[in-house]
Amino acid sequence: MLLLLPFLIFIATFINLRAFHAARPEPSGSRLAFLQAAAFVGAFVALSAELLSLFKGLTPAGLSAAWILALLVVGGTGWRKGWLSAGANALIRSLPSLGWFEIAAFSGFALIAGLLFVVAILSPPNNTDSLLYHMSRVAHWAQNQSLRHYATGFSPQLVNPIFAETTILHLRLLWGDDRLANLVQWLSMVGSLIGVTLAAKLLGASRRGQLVAAAFALSIPMGLMQATSTQNDYVVAFWLISLLCFAALRVIRALTWDEELAFGLVLALGLLTKGTYYPYAVPVVIWFFSHQIRGYGLRTSIARGFLVAVPVIMINFGYWLRNTLTFGGPLGASEWIDSMTFLPRTVMAVTAAMARNTIMHFVTPNEDLNARIADAVRAALGSYDQTLVNLQLTWGWNHEDLAGNPLHVVLVAITVLGLVLARKRFKSRLPFEYSLVVASLFVMLALVVKFDPWGIRYQLPYWVAWAPLFGVVLAGLTGRYVASAAVFGLLLATIPWSLFNSTRPIIGMQPDPKSIEIPCFLRCTHVGSILEVPAVDLLFANWRLQEDSAVRAADNLRESGCQNVGLRIDSHDKEYWFWWLLDAPQSGIHIETVYPVPELAKLFDPDYRPCAVICTICGDRTELHGMPLVGDYGEVKLYAGDSYVPEAY
Repeated sequence: MLLLLPFLIFIATFINLRAFHAARPEPSGSRLAFLQAAAFVGAFVALSAELLSLFKGLTPAGLSAAWILALLVVGGTGWRKGWLSAGANALIRSLPSLGWFEIAAFSGFALIAGLLFVVAILSPPNNTDSLLYHMSRVAHWAQNQSLRHYATGFSPQLVNPIFAETTILHLRLLWGDDRLANLVQWLSMVGSLIGVTLAAKLLGASRRGQLVAAAFALSIPMGLMQATSTQNDYVVAFWLISLLCFAALRVIRALTWDEELAFGLVLALGLLTKGTYYPYAVPVVIWFFSHQIRGYGLRTSIARGFLVAVPVIMINFGYWLRNTLTFGGPLGASEWIDSMTFLPRTVMAVTAAMARNTIMHFVTPNEDLNARIADAVRAALGSYDQTLVNLQLTWGWNHEDLAGNPLHVVLVAITVLGLVLARKRFKSRLPFEYSLVVASLFVMLALVVKFDPWGIRYQLPYWVAWAPLFGVVLAGLTGRYVASAAVFGLLLATIPWSLFNSTRPIIGMQPDPKSIEIPCFLRCTHVGSILEVPAVDLLFANWRLQEDSAVRAADNLRESGCQNVGLRIDSHDKEYWFWWLLDAPQSGIHIETVYPVPELAKLFDPDYRPCAVICTICGDRTELHGMPLVGDYGEVKLYAGDSYVPEAY
């Protein structure tokens, strides 16, 4: 029941805001109120976690009290002011009448979203980055009852932005475990579709064009993969399309103070979500303030800019401060930032980076052909982009870290061609301004983010941002039948990625298929169907060879009754496996890293005395920290006893 609190507050906030929009000039309405409500509730998620963290109050009771208080304030104010009734009436009046096409299209969207919801609910977090840091940091925070930094062997658990995981923490503490962790990305996908249709409407798309835009966004393979994981690129996509909606609205009319505040909150929450949001946000913020200055003048625009700057500082302050105190900078140590950024100095270097980011979408099932393509790209552009030496084209059409979007690359090219050839048919300059801003997003990503063989996932927000343009152009320049066919064609295109996710398939693809499986098509799934496979097998979907040793070690540790557990693992080991297998911290088992990276050793509690240590890097040791080896499971070793010695390495 506690889980209902965030959703009740969101609904109350949304209805209150809908009452405000009822009296405002168009374009306004339910979708804009939805984005604002998401921004305000997201800000509450971030700020309440920071405030409770100061008092070690990140507990089910602490969060419940915070959400109940917020509900009383939002709901009580809305009731007294009459906003709830006015907003509900406005919402009912604005509900559109639907024809057969809209009903069929919405049914298709609901079916795909429903399938992905089932996958998200039934699957434990099993993405590699999730096991390394996304979920590990959530478990540490739940255990520590605080967002404070802690000793770890993998510093990205601390240094990377925290909003998506903070939201997962709220759900985990209110629900009791990680069952709902994947829903943060799923909800971001749903929110992004709403944002995409609003952006398409602002650009001048008809209702049919808005559905085309939504189908474009929903059918992005990488998005379908990530919508059921605990990664954070879809969260970035949601905050980016929201930012673009408010910026596009500013081109049409002046924003009210609460809309400008929402723009600032969306900017702040995106920055708190992932480092890739920083380069993505720059063109949009420039676009927004260029129209602010044009409308208000420089002095007034600077004054109104505080509605944007203050939320950015307030929401990110705690995260920036912890990083500064631990690593020397708000985004981490300078060495860390240098390792993640590119910053080419010539036009050709940027062009090479853009070509590299594009070619990653055209990987083939043939490894030799992929190698020849990579060699050709290196030969042509390697002198301009030194990172191309690491270029790998790995086939993974249904894997969330590798899935490309070749169809969408072609559709973007068609959109650009349509804008150029039919530019006189558009009554407003807004679609052209929007297209330049979104195109610059792709440039900024190539300009700032260093090449990563799995970095294709960073592009997801860009493809979501492009979707409104495709809807405007296709529906505006073709007949209704072409647009309708595009909607259903794109919805049909989602099916393979909805059903055959490599690590969370509804229908498995295995060499020896069983009841809910088929033979491998282009690639086997790593496991069988989520409807049949045990959750523990899904947890190890990407790393099946390590499953037996980790499970046996955890089973024996639980049987021992030890409650204080140490970890001595490599930075590449999947820490969250052990939290999940031991059901920590809710089981009462306390886990600490006893072998942190050197710069984080100062964060380790010298008084912590584990009665067992799980080790993956201990070789042939028969003793560790004064404790004897009690279990050798191959990949994992277990040392236990009451003789722990901190300084014994």
